[in-house]
Amino acid sequence: MYPLLSIDPANGWSAAVSLKLNPKSILLTFLFIILLIVVANMAGIWARFYLQFPHIKSFIRLVDVDTEMNIPTLYSSFAMFVASALLALVGYMHRVRRESGFPWFGLAFIFIFLSIDESSEFHEMLVGPVRETLHTSGVFYFAWVIPYGIVAIVLGTA
Repeated sequence: MYPLLSIDPANGWSAAVSLKLNPKSILLTFLFIILLIVVANMAGIWARFYLQFPHIKSFIRLVDVDTEMNIPTLYSSFAMFVASALLALVGYMHRVRRESGFPWFGLAFIFIFLSIDESSEFHEMLVGPVRETLHTSGVFYFAWVIPYGIVAIVLGTA
Protein backbone atom coordinates (compact mmCIF):
# COMPACT_ATOMS: atom_id res chain seq x y z
CA MET A 1 0.00 0.00 0.00
CA TYR A 2 1.27 3.44 -0.88
CA PRO A 3 1.73 6.05 1.81
CA LEU A 4 -0.50 9.13 1.77
CA LEU A 5 2.47 11.34 1.06
CA SER A 6 6.05 10.58 0.23
CA ILE A 7 8.83 13.01 -0.54
CA ASP A 8 11.70 11.72 -2.63
CA PRO A 9 14.78 13.90 -2.95
CA ALA A 10 16.05 13.60 -6.49
CA ASN A 11 19.84 13.48 -6.88
CA GLY A 12 20.61 14.42 -3.28
CA TRP A 13 19.00 16.81 -0.82
CA SER A 14 20.06 19.95 -2.66
CA ALA A 15 18.07 19.03 -5.77
CA ALA A 16 14.35 19.54 -6.42
CA VAL A 17 11.91 17.63 -4.22
CA SER A 18 9.43 15.23 -5.78
CA LEU A 19 6.04 14.99 -4.10
CA LYS A 20 3.85 11.94 -4.66
CA LEU A 21 0.25 11.88 -3.50
CA ASN A 22 -1.83 8.74 -3.68
CA PRO A 23 -5.45 9.77 -4.34
CA LYS A 24 -6.83 6.35 -3.35
CA SER A 25 -5.09 6.44 0.04
CA ILE A 26 -6.25 10.00 0.66
CA LEU A 27 -9.82 9.07 -0.26
CA LEU A 28 -9.81 5.96 1.96
CA THR A 29 -8.37 7.95 4.88
CA PHE A 30 -11.05 10.62 4.56
CA LEU A 31 -13.80 8.01 4.18
CA PHE A 32 -12.55 6.21 7.29
CA ILE A 33 -12.65 9.46 9.29
CA ILE A 34 -16.17 10.16 8.00
CA LEU A 35 -17.23 6.65 9.04
CA LEU A 36 -15.85 7.25 12.55
CA ILE A 37 -17.72 10.55 12.78
CA VAL A 38 -20.99 8.94 11.63
CA VAL A 39 -20.62 6.06 14.12
CA ALA A 40 -19.80 8.49 16.95
CA ASN A 41 -22.83 10.62 16.00
CA MET A 42 -25.07 7.54 16.02
CA ALA A 43 -23.68 6.57 19.43
CA GLY A 44 -24.43 10.08 20.65
CA ILE A 45 -28.02 9.88 19.38
CA TRP A 46 -28.44 6.51 21.08
CA ALA A 47 -26.90 7.82 24.31
CA ARG A 48 -29.23 10.84 24.32
CA PHE A 49 -32.27 8.58 24.58
CA TYR A 50 -31.00 5.56 26.52
CA LEU A 51 -28.25 6.67 28.91
CA GLN A 52 -28.75 8.83 31.95
CA PHE A 53 -25.14 9.64 32.86
CA PRO A 54 -24.68 13.16 34.26
CA HIS A 55 -22.02 14.21 31.72
CA ILE A 56 -23.38 12.45 28.62
CA LYS A 57 -24.48 15.76 27.08
CA SER A 58 -20.81 16.80 26.77
CA PHE A 59 -20.05 13.68 24.72
CA ILE A 60 -23.19 14.14 22.61
CA ARG A 61 -22.32 17.76 21.80
CA LEU A 62 -18.75 16.75 20.96
CA VAL A 63 -19.86 14.29 18.24
CA ASP A 64 -23.18 15.80 17.08
CA VAL A 65 -23.02 16.56 13.36
CA ASP A 66 -25.89 19.06 13.76
CA THR A 67 -23.92 21.45 15.98
CA GLU A 68 -20.78 23.51 15.47
CA MET A 69 -17.45 23.87 17.30
CA ASN A 70 -16.94 20.12 17.80
CA ILE A 71 -15.17 17.14 16.18
CA PRO A 72 -17.27 17.02 12.97
CA THR A 73 -16.68 20.75 12.48
CA LEU A 74 -12.96 20.27 13.06
CA TYR A 75 -12.93 17.53 10.42
CA SER A 76 -14.85 19.69 7.96
CA SER A 77 -12.46 22.58 8.49
CA PHE A 78 -9.45 20.28 8.14
CA ALA A 79 -10.82 18.73 4.92
CA MET A 80 -11.26 22.18 3.38
CA PHE A 81 -7.75 23.12 4.50
CA VAL A 82 -6.35 20.02 2.79
CA ALA A 83 -8.35 20.88 -0.35
CA SER A 84 -6.89 24.39 -0.24
CA ALA A 85 -3.36 23.06 0.09
CA LEU A 86 -3.85 20.66 -2.83
CA LEU A 87 -5.33 23.44 -4.99
CA ALA A 88 -2.38 25.69 -4.14
CA LEU A 89 -0.03 22.85 -5.07
CA VAL A 90 -1.74 22.47 -8.45
CA GLY A 91 -1.48 26.24 -8.94
CA TYR A 92 2.21 26.12 -8.11
CA MET A 93 2.73 23.27 -10.58
CA HIS A 94 1.05 25.34 -13.29
CA ARG A 95 3.29 28.31 -12.52
CA VAL A 96 6.40 26.11 -12.72
CA ARG A 97 5.25 25.04 -16.21
CA ARG A 98 4.78 28.71 -17.15
CA GLU A 99 1.00 28.26 -17.28
CA SER A 100 -1.60 30.36 -15.49
CA GLY A 101 -2.02 29.21 -11.92
CA PHE A 102 -4.41 32.06 -11.06
CA PRO A 103 -7.64 29.99 -11.11
CA TRP A 104 -6.07 27.36 -8.86
CA PHE A 105 -4.74 29.92 -6.40
CA GLY A 106 -8.16 31.59 -6.44
CA LEU A 107 -9.82 28.29 -5.53
CA ALA A 108 -7.17 27.68 -2.86
CA PHE A 109 -7.99 31.09 -1.36
CA ILE A 110 -11.73 30.31 -1.39
CA PHE A 111 -11.18 26.96 0.34
CA ILE A 112 -8.86 28.41 2.99
CA PHE A 113 -11.47 31.10 3.66
CA LEU A 114 -14.18 28.44 3.98
CA SER A 115 -11.93 26.42 6.31
CA ILE A 116 -11.39 29.42 8.57
CA ASP A 117 -15.09 30.32 8.36
CA GLU A 118 -16.13 26.80 9.34
CA SER A 119 -13.93 26.77 12.42
CA SER A 120 -14.65 30.36 13.50
CA GLU A 121 -18.40 30.40 12.69
CA PHE A 122 -18.03 33.72 10.88
CA HIS A 123 -21.07 32.90 8.73
CA GLU A 124 -23.16 32.48 11.89
CA MET A 125 -22.20 36.00 12.96
CA LEU A 126 -23.78 37.32 9.74
CA VAL A 127 -27.22 35.81 10.41
CA GLY A 128 -28.47 38.45 12.86
CA PRO A 129 -27.31 41.60 11.04
CA VAL A 130 -28.40 40.37 7.60
CA ARG A 131 -31.75 39.08 8.90
CA GLU A 132 -32.47 42.39 10.66
CA THR A 133 -31.35 44.50 7.70
CA LEU A 134 -33.18 42.55 4.97
CA HIS A 135 -36.05 41.19 7.15
CA THR A 136 -35.48 37.64 5.91
CA SER A 137 -37.47 34.54 6.78
CA GLY A 138 -38.48 31.23 5.24
CA VAL A 139 -35.91 30.04 2.72
CA PHE A 140 -33.57 32.84 3.84
CA TYR A 141 -33.96 32.12 7.57
CA PHE A 142 -30.23 31.37 7.60
CA ALA A 143 -29.51 34.81 6.20
CA TRP A 144 -25.76 34.25 5.76
CA VAL A 145 -26.55 32.49 2.48
CA ILE A 146 -27.41 35.86 0.89
CA PRO A 147 -23.95 37.52 1.09
CA TYR A 148 -22.20 34.20 0.47
CA GLY A 149 -24.50 33.54 -2.52
CA ILE A 150 -23.70 36.96 -3.97
CA VAL A 151 -19.97 36.30 -3.61
CA ALA A 152 -20.42 32.85 -5.21
CA ILE A 153 -22.26 34.39 -8.18
CA VAL A 154 -19.61 37.08 -8.61
CA LEU A 155 -16.77 34.56 -8.42
CA GLY A 156 -18.60 32.11 -10.66
CA THR A 157 -19.00 34.67 -13.41
CA ALA A 158 -15.40 35.90 -13.17
